[in-house]
Amino acid sequence: MDQQLTIGKVAHQSGLSVPTIRFYEAEGIIPTPKRTEAGYRLYSSNDVRRLRLARRARLLGLSLPEVKALVDRAFSSECGAYAREILQRVATQRARIDQQIAELQALRSELDALEQDARHISSDGPPGLTVAECGHCLLMDGASGDGGYCKCNSTRQVVPPESSTGDRRREQLTPEAVEVLGCDLGHRPTGAPSIEDIVSSVTSLHRDGDSLVVEFDPAASEKIRAVVEAERQCCSTIGWQLETDHRSQLRITARPPQLETLEAMFSPAESAGT
Repeated sequence: MDQQLTIGKVAHQSGLSVPTIRFYEAEGIIPTPKRTEAGYRLYSSNDVRRLRLARRARLLGLSLPEVKALVDRAFSSECGAYAREILQRVATQRARIDQQIAELQALRSELDALEQDARHISSDGPPGLTVAECGHCLLMDGASGDGGYCKCNSTRQVVPPESSTGDRRREQLTPEAVEVLGCDLGHRPTGAPSIEDIVSSVTSLHRDGDSLVVEFDPAASEKIRAVVEAERQCCSTIGWQLETDHRSQLRITARPPQLETLEAMFSPAESAGT
């Protein structure tokens, strides 16, 4: 005979609070329990198992409807079917997390660029210049197509650091592009291939929100991987996510001005004209 448990014992065994158990009961995660003559709830061991599953699923980020569907199917499925359901849920949640990571990386890049520009203005901005006169405010003009960079000091230049590494990369990038991308070319590994070396392998590229998606000929996978590793070291504020399971695809997450520069660099037509 299945053991009958009070709500206090269920709370202890499931790791959930009494109010949470009552909430899950109201939402149909567990069936309505039996009651004693005195009106106390009595739960079964399977109720505890349902609640444990619901607790763990919620910790993994599943919504309440997803949790309810998972619990219902778990107790009406064969083990193999249940395991496949878990695999599907894990894959879906992992994709959500990857997207959140990409969004956070893009936000971090925005903050880094904003801090860099703000430091420049605070130290180099000419006295008396107002935001209204400048027309290149960090926050107001960034999406206007002007880049959003302060130009109050027209003599300011970014010169790549002198180093024996990254010579081909320096030749490919103008000082303006280096500034937009926020690259530290001195961190680039010696002899690493550059974007210019893989442009001929690009099969398509398109924007996807705050990302640039570049697809390549799978035969170039190893060289693409080497380029990505090098870019992660010298352009660390940009997100570089390489997917090679089913196709060679690179997802680059960055700020709009950075994406514009990278799109031109990865474009075969742009490469042919330089």
